[in-house]
Amino acid sequence: MDVTFWGTRGSIASAGKATQRYGGNTAAVQVTGRDGTVLIFDAGTGIREISESLPPTLRRVDIFLSHLHMDHIQGLGFFAPMFTQSMDVHLWARRRRRSTCGVA
Repeated sequence: MDVTFWGTRGSIASAGKATQRYGGNTAAVQVTGRDGTVLIFDAGTGIREISESLPPTLRRVDIFLSHLHMDHIQGLGFFAPMFTQSMDVHLWARRRRRSTCGVA
């Protein structure tokens, strides 16, 4: 198994000299199994770079969303496999039964 952290920033992606060493993308972690299976945990801005690194022969990716805050989903629109007909992208997230803010 190979684990790559493509983004670990908090709520706001930040680019610049201060983030040059460790990167400025928000949460996105890729786990690749020995058999080539790819799991992605969270879809922050780092997921864009994941899509650029995937092998062209890959046909399925599973994305697990820890929660739906913007910094964990804002990269989905830039994840190329979402728009590739030959790719199966499966999104997984916890189903919420009630709101924590008082709105149903």
